[in-house]
Amino acid sequence: AAHPQETLCELKRLLRPGGMLAFTTFGAETFRELHTAFELAYRAQGLEPQRHGLPLHTAKEWNAMLAADGFKNPQRCQNVRIERYSTVRDFSMR
Repeated sequence: AAHPQETLCELKRLLRPGGMLAFTTFGAETFRELHTAFELAYRAQGLEPQRHGLPLHTAKEWNAMLAADGFKNPQRCQNVRIERYSTVRDFSMR
């Protein structure tokens, strides 16, 4: 979502009293290699780098947004999968 705080607020409104929200999302480092490649390409052309895609948030940021929208006792169940690639080409060949 382009506006996660607004989305969380709407989800909170839709939950029944005592209901639970469960979701999954990409982390702040997702597509790091791709963003680095874009930055290098911009700089090679003498251009100011621009961010591509939506900003991705850290767990700390998500917890702050959840707390701001009135979610109580946020709990994180993590099943983290991290894959790193040397180049964008290595990623795209996956």
